[in-house]
Amino acid sequence: MSDRKKCEEPECGHDMPVSMQHCPHCGRPRRFPNVDVARLPRELEALQRRYEAAKADAVRRGAGAKLQMFEAYVAEAKPVLVCAFAEIRRLARADSELAATFYAKGSTSLLKGSHVLHGEKWDAIRPAAETAMFGDENKKEIHFAALSPDEEGLSNYGECSLTLRVSLIAHRTSVFEENMLVFFKTKCDNYWRTERLPVGYRSDWPNRAKLAVAKIAPRIGATTPEDDFAGLLLSRGTTVADDQFIELHVFGMMTIRTLEKVVLNKSPRCGRAVLRATRSDVERWNGQWVDRSSTR
Repeated sequence: MSDRKKCEEPECGHDMPVSMQHCPHCGRPRRFPNVDVARLPRELEALQRRYEAAKADAVRRGAGAKLQMFEAYVAEAKPVLVCAFAEIRRLARADSELAATFYAKGSTSLLKGSHVLHGEKWDAIRPAAETAMFGDENKKEIHFAALSPDEEGLSNYGECSLTLRVSLIAHRTSVFEENMLVFFKTKCDNYWRTERLPVGYRSDWPNRAKLAVAKIAPRIGATTPEDDFAGLLLSRGTTVADDQFIELHVFGMMTIRTLEKVVLNKSPRCGRAVLRATRSDVERWNGQWVDRSSTR
């Protein structure tokens, strides 16, 4: 079941599937399909209902003020993507190198990083879940990240945590309730009948705090310490499938210039000279480099 919208070009203005990257009538490029879907009226209205219900319930429980503090906290969280050291080493060599998505041929992300779940039970549902979420062609353009309270993100997926520059990704980032595959497996039994995902579980970047409130408000009480906010927003489970976080879908190309900071969480299998060269390259492109590997 294809959602539609009007082409935004004044010379055209005809209806087109929201999932298409180019208008089929005038051929002009569109913006970002993942964001357009998050801004559909039915998605916005459903998210608003969840958000208002969560706030009303918190007020009844005497937790309204604490929830308001949590919402402000979420607004300061960062988009963080995790990858293998080899990927950042490649990217840092030149600003013409493009970050690999899950589907990039020969990508290190296919082996490690970007918190993409692997294994037989996940691979079996991946094609349906990603096509339902993004469309068959668009899924190849998606980078997976997490809304993180710190610079580490979901560090079990790779040696390096990459904080993305909000100014370069906010306009093309959609925000999702949880890991997309976990969501599809646990909440989408009706998809095969309706051909639609449940509404109200995604947003654009400006509405990310609303989504976080709708999801996490039941776990916030009047006496919840502010120090607990970080773990409520993102927690690393005993296995990667147990991770709890809000997922970010960043559409399109990224280079070393898209990165604000690189945090080395674990020592990679390389010599010190390679590490020094990588740090120098990252800083050459105005990125920050933080080495925390010696403290782990």
